[in-house]
Amino acid sequence: MQKNTNWKEILFSKTLAKKNLSHKIAYIAIMTAFVVIANMFEFKLADTQFSLTIVASALTGIIIGPIFGFAACFLGDLVGFLYNSAGYMYMPWVGLSMGLTATIAGFINAIPCERKLFAYLKLAGICLGNFFLCTIAINTTAFWILYSKVDYFTYLVARIFVQGQIWNSLFNFVLLFATVPAISRIRALKIRVDDVFSERVRLRKWVRIVGCVLLAVMLGSVALIAGNNARNNAKRAEIMQQVQAYRDGKMATYQEENLLYDDYQVDVVFLGDSLTDGYDVKNAYSQYLVSNRGISGDTTIGLEERIQVSLYDLKPKVAVMLIGANNMSTMFDNYENLLKGFQEKAPNTKIILLSLTSMSGEWGKKNQLAAYNNVKIKMLAEKYGFAFVDLYSVLMNLETGEIHAEYTTDGGHLTALGYQVLTQTITPFVEEQLALWEMP
Repeated sequence: MQKNTNWKEILFSKTLAKKNLSHKIAYIAIMTAFVVIANMFEFKLADTQFSLTIVASALTGIIIGPIFGFAACFLGDLVGFLYNSAGYMYMPWVGLSMGLTATIAGFINAIPCERKLFAYLKLAGICLGNFFLCTIAINTTAFWILYSKVDYFTYLVARIFVQGQIWNSLFNFVLLFATVPAISRIRALKIRVDDVFSERVRLRKWVRIVGCVLLAVMLGSVALIAGNNARNNAKRAEIMQQVQAYRDGKMATYQEENLLYDDYQVDVVFLGDSLTDGYDVKNAYSQYLVSNRGISGDTTIGLEERIQVSLYDLKPKVAVMLIGANNMSTMFDNYENLLKGFQEKAPNTKIILLSLTSMSGEWGKKNQLAAYNNVKIKMLAEKYGFAFVDLYSVLMNLETGEIHAEYTTDGGHLTALGYQVLTQTITPFVEEQLALWEMP
């Protein structure tokens, strides 16, 4: 009998093993609600995202045990996502890593200890288990498989040290070392937190009542959040339909325009996304016959899908392309395919590749990546014999390292003055390429 009781305590924590079903439900509800709240608390410091998910998961495992701790953390992560998804996809490996953190903490906490030093070593074991199994083996590997285009070791170093995951982990570990002794009332730091819920405190009835209320609130919240999520999905679908209708209208206009012009009658065509779409090229280049083939929100993939209608069927003398801001991290998956297509299907059209622009505000966080991508664009321009125009440094304020405030409306799009600078910068290259096209 004693053997069975010890086994229960290992699986469910000493606190939970002695409780009846209603108490177990109350404890799980309270800790799940705790995890949900911790999931929604984040802050940013020096470009590093900090959260409380690690310490919350570890405390959950310590208090209610490895099995129920895993369930509470996984469920808490799911509810937190439903409440605060912000349009992002659900990432189950995050909930898995939180659950495993609770499991690790629950099992290690069950190891008997009498000395304070050993108790600290148990906490260190929880931290190491979280870092190597959850942060590296699960989260980093999952993000690398889905999103990274570099080798695993490079991505691992970048995520841990460049993106600052190491600092978030250390922040949570420090909180864990500070919180557990406080909860345990430092009583030889046995990490047994059961005394907080001791029979002597006589809070059993209140724990049951509060826990059941929280469980009911949580379940009601899940239903409410699910309904809101469904409405948000419907709104997103409606927006996507509007975007697609806008794109289809643009494509229909392009097809009609293509029928109006003979081959090489159009002097310059401008290809791109919203920066091009909002560019009044007919007034900016009134001395030429020009066509604007920019579509707001477009990516390198979207441009490649419509390039036949946007460029090849028109056959202009010169094509100016500014694309990649909307898929900066993946733009080179097919950027070179566009250039190869220019050579093969528009060999007589002169090509001008524009760099990505410098930005500010939220957009400005991508300036470093934009600068790196611009080096690659320039190298590809040289490889294929195309002209390259640097817009990044022309628009940048050297004192702030971002685009001049007077050149942008929101940090990513341009004002009338910004477009004037664009025109002044691009015009000499357009004149040069048109002159080259006219040469026999």
